[in-house]
Amino acid sequence: LNGKVLKSFVKYKIVDCDEICFGPQTTTVYFSSISFANFNSFSEAFRTARERDSDYFVLLRFSETERTFSCTAEIYLSKTGSLITSFSVLRTGNRMIIDTMDKTGDALLSIFPKRSSVLALDDYNAVINRGALHNVKTGDKFYIIRKGKSRLINTSPYREIPPQEILGTLTVTVLDEEIAEGSLERNSPFDLLNLGDECFPVTVEEEEQFKDIDVNIIDYELRNQLLKIY
Repeated sequence: LNGKVLKSFVKYKIVDCDEICFGPQTTTVYFSSISFANFNSFSEAFRTARERDSDYFVLLRFSETERTFSCTAEIYLSKTGSLITSFSVLRTGNRMIIDTMDKTGDALLSIFPKRSSVLALDDYNAVINRGALHNVKTGDKFYIIRKGKSRLINTSPYREIPPQEILGTLTVTVLDEEIAEGSLERNSPFDLLNLGDECFPVTVEEEEQFKDIDVNIIDYELRNQLLKIY
């Protein structure tokens, strides 16, 4: 369960998005029944997603013949109802249903932004809640963003980071299965980082985009504080 070996005769509580591994090649992502529903229209699905305050909703359509099984998935932003992307998976053979759902699950997980958060920090290092089980490697870089300031969008990489909200960069130096520790490069002499701040992997495109942007984070922070006062 989530990378940990379960003990016999012990009761475990599972919640949405828990990963249950039955062997080295099989991982199932658990969702409770409340996460699924049958909808008669897009508008009904959109309204339900907004009421549940979810980030995304996915419309799944299945088709089966005597020798094939297929799934078509459409991923939407819950706040706007805009389509992010869609794809189809088709498999044949005795395992066609299992193989189709495994491939669909892998494809969905690869699309959603890989967001993590700061668990611990000091003057020079921070710990985040992503590790080797999430394909994090030593040397990987993460932007640290002020909590709640990133925005989900419908184009790759499916999240938007305002440059003035980047508080620093973490470079992974020590890996565990579910967490990673890294050295900090702060964007301000002030101590603006907090526990719970968001972390996103640095993409090549963003690194190129942000390198020539001169954001005075000190002035930006002072302006925010003044706005709170007045």
